Amino acid sequence: DPAPIARRIMQMSVPDGNVLIENIFITDHMLDTPIEEPRRWKGIVQDTVLTDEHAQKLRSMSSILPESYREMLVEADYHLSSGAYMMLPGNCPELVSIGFQMSAATPVR
Repeated sequence: DPAPIARRIMQMSVPDGNVLIENIFITDHMLDTPIEEPRRWKGIVQDTVLTDEHAQKLRSMSSILPESYREMLVEADYHLSSGAYMMLPGNCPELVSIGFQMSAATPVR
């Protein structure tokens, strides 16, 4: 079970905050409704119904999207909710792309 390790990683800190874990879960059966407009998708939050037990586990091992990242995505016309997890459905190429953008958004000193 990788959950304890993921929790330990998320408790590690660096100068600008805790270490973040992002997950991209590749399946057609994670959400109860399809994502028709990726830019209008609100993201996965605590009360999002996940229809796959592995997706539920990954949500528990995903960091909450930092507000600074969310603001950057809003500027790019994505509408992820405050409190959304850094967990994206891998069957939507546009959302997979923003997953990589989030990884690149972390400033390197």
